[in-house]
Amino acid sequence: MTFTEMDKETTSPGTIEDEYLEVLATQASRVPLPVFLISIVSASMASSHYPLTVWGVWLAIVCAVLALRWWVLPRLPQKKHVSINRRILICILLSLLNGLVHASSVAFFADFTITEKNILTLLLIGLITGSVATTAGHMKIFLAFTIPVLGALIVAWITFRTTETNNWIAFGIPAILLVGGLLLTGLAKEYSRFFRESFNIRAEQKDLNSRLQQALNEAIDANKAKTRFFASASHDLRQPIHALSLFSASLSMRNLDGDTREIVSHMDTAIDNLATQMNALLDVSKLDAGLIPVNNLPFDVRKLLDNLEIEFQQQAVEKGLTLQVTGEASAFVLSDQELIDRILRNLVANAIRYTENGRVEIILAASGDNWLIRVEDTGCGIAAGKQKLVFEEFYQVDNPHRNIKQGLGLGLSIVKRLTEMLDIKISLQSVEGSGTSFCLEIPRYAGVLSGARPVALAGSIEGVKVL
Repeated sequence: MTFTEMDKETTSPGTIEDEYLEVLATQASRVPLPVFLISIVSASMASSHYPLTVWGVWLAIVCAVLALRWWVLPRLPQKKHVSINRRILICILLSLLNGLVHASSVAFFADFTITEKNILTLLLIGLITGSVATTAGHMKIFLAFTIPVLGALIVAWITFRTTETNNWIAFGIPAILLVGGLLLTGLAKEYSRFFRESFNIRAEQKDLNSRLQQALNEAIDANKAKTRFFASASHDLRQPIHALSLFSASLSMRNLDGDTREIVSHMDTAIDNLATQMNALLDVSKLDAGLIPVNNLPFDVRKLLDNLEIEFQQQAVEKGLTLQVTGEASAFVLSDQELIDRILRNLVANAIRYTENGRVEIILAASGDNWLIRVEDTGCGIAAGKQKLVFEEFYQVDNPHRNIKQGLGLGLSIVKRLTEMLDIKISLQSVEGSGTSFCLEIPRYAGVLSGARPVALAGSIEGVKVL
């Protein structure tokens, strides 16, 4: 069994002894078949020299011990009510019983030929070698099996000499067996050392992973707390800015000299920038906190686009751009009108901001079961390596010095969050220096249109007094 396999099969060992029990439990289901086959070979050789009542009883005892080990060992790891030392002792006793049974096979040596003796010796040495791995090098369990088997073999070669064996064979083979046994014992110690080191490394890794997970959970909780704070304190945070704006406006209405009026003008600009930044940050916080509800109703998205065209027309004209809506005359969708409006406002505002000459076009087209809304411009475009970054917070194309006049870089981040909330697909196509196209795919609405909510077109507010 490799250490990788043990990692998979023992995910949370309590102690190194628990780990040994897990290994022995696993090996208990693998060992019986090869050991049984080896015992069959030994019994078949004995059958030529002994009656069935001798070799048959021996084979039956071997099978009984194998069955006992197969039954007991897999259940030991779950016997938590039994002390670990007692469970390890049971493993040692079972290993000793197994060793004694196999050691008893050397009793057949008296009538075996030299070839049969050699075969039996090789089979028993094979069992000892295999026990290095099957016991994971646990010295007491390993030696409980090895000492009886190896000791019986050495005694047998010294005691049961025949005319076929020379004196040097009778004493040379036991010496070789003894040296081999010592080498295997050393190998078992090394295996045990690697086993323990592997266990310690995995225990340390588990502890480190636990501490890292705890730190990650704390960071996530802190981030959620921050998000909830910003989201719930939205009104309280905006109110001072609104008050400051009113105070600044009130100050500008007073009789001021030129220098003072210029200062007030700079104050107004700073307040507007602060309000814009705060609104964007609070919007992101509310989205992350899940405090923005989704209200899906059928509506004509073309009317929404016409409304945006009227609203942004002046900004486009001031930059010398052409802004127009083209495509289908009507397109009903089932979604949240206000959130769709926010998405499109961000896309159109960005298109105008990053386009110095040419056009901005909003195209409404049908595609299967979806309506496609493309916002295209002839602006600076986005390099291929930067296209995935534009949806991240605070990232802005061509604004390395963080010019506040270009915003915070949260617009497309908000767009990404909103499209995920509405389960709308958004895609980006752009060629650096040739413009950019953002495309929204919104499923068609195929239901009854009686519940459709009309979109209020922008109109003049001239003559209306507002407090």
